[in-house]
Amino acid sequence: MGKKYMFAGILISVFLHTAFFTMPNMLGGKKIAIPKGIPEEICTIEARIPEEPIKKEIKKAPVKEPEKKIENMKEVFKPDSVEIDAAPEEEGNIKIEEPTDEYMPALRMDISDRETIMGAVKYFGMKIALQNKMDNFVDEVSVKWFNKIIPIQEGLSEYSNRIRRLPENYFGEKLEKIIRMRKLKPCILVPAETDRKFAETQRQVIEKHGYRLDEVQSMTGKFVRGSKGYSLEIEKLYLNSGREDFL
Repeated sequence: MGKKYMFAGILISVFLHTAFFTMPNMLGGKKIAIPKGIPEEICTIEARIPEEPIKKEIKKAPVKEPEKKIENMKEVFKPDSVEIDAAPEEEGNIKIEEPTDEYMPALRMDISDRETIMGAVKYFGMKIALQNKMDNFVDEVSVKWFNKIIPIQEGLSEYSNRIRRLPENYFGEKLEKIIRMRKLKPCILVPAETDRKFAETQRQVIEKHGYRLDEVQSMTGKFVRGSKGYSLEIEKLYLNSGREDFL
């Protein structure tokens, strides 16, 4: 009886073992579904060197150079634009003495018309001298070309001590650079005899309008070109009282 049961047990064991390993075929060759969440296969991790980020070139905005200020001769240097209480020396003459019997109000010249000024300089035999920071005249602007600096050609004893200042940029950019670099001041020097005639013209205008010389602080004038050459015309009187008289 015991052998019978033992033999039956062996048969059942063989059957179960065979059934377990042949189950996929019994199910029609289908794979058993893998539960969700468990990967079907594990991927190999590929090591990669990260690519450098592409640097975008940032274009800088072009730097604008400061505009060079262009001085307007008519507005900046025309005597009419000068304040009444400004020192006469700034735009015209250098007064050496205080009012005396020989006192003559400063004469400030309108230099807005460069062509007329250059013509008057030649006509009256004036000199455009360059004064250094020690107030010594060291060179001059050639009256022949007006674009060249040359050594002073002669002595200055024959010229009046009433000096008319010119702006540094009056003769163009080329000479302006030299004048600024050397810290020079352009001045118009008038022959003494010619300046005495200018002073007489001033005196006549003042008397004609009923003023005394010591009542007038300064005057403005301009050169006028005529058929026979150049002449000086007085345009305006600045009185010590603060009044102005247009002629």
